[in-house]
Amino acid sequence: MKLLAEREVAKAEASGDKRMEAVLRFAAEQAIVENNLVPFRQLTMGMKRLPVTIDEFVESPDFLGGDPDFTIWPALREDLHLINRDVWVGEEPVHEAYLGGAIGTGKTVVGTVTNLFQLYQFSRFEKPQRLYGLSPSTIIMFPLQSVMGKVTDRVLYRSLRSMFSAMPFARRFMRWSNTKSR
Repeated sequence: MKLLAEREVAKAEASGDKRMEAVLRFAAEQAIVENNLVPFRQLTMGMKRLPVTIDEFVESPDFLGGDPDFTIWPALREDLHLINRDVWVGEEPVHEAYLGGAIGTGKTVVGTVTNLFQLYQFSRFEKPQRLYGLSPSTIIMFPLQSVMGKVTDRVLYRSLRSMFSAMPFARRFMRWSNTKSR
């Protein structure tokens, strides 16, 4: 495993791909120093594409940066980075976030972008269920809740689906079902 890890890091260094190099270096360190093979397994468990960071997700025209009608205030970028850590290079994951404050402080934007980013993370795997030791037929759900079903559908679900399906990345790499479930 050590030899494989060193070889993969060397290939990434030679290619000049800094992101791939950082991800592989972390996976190699985990395998060699910590005897933790999980990052290497995740990279080889049907991952179709290397993940981008939250910053690239927000700025790149392949993702949210391609929507001229969607802007994110600079003040919210720090919150997005704190919630959506780059676990692929060793940053500690955030498992739960509480968004509070007055109307107009960006809670919905941060929540929406975070949900979109997590959906994107799952989309990079052929069978994301394998990451959790689940059967490939197990449904992974992203629940969206509001006090009223109509609000959940109109404000949360439709806007989230519309934003995700409008991203060039999603149009290029995703297959869509026209059905929706509640």
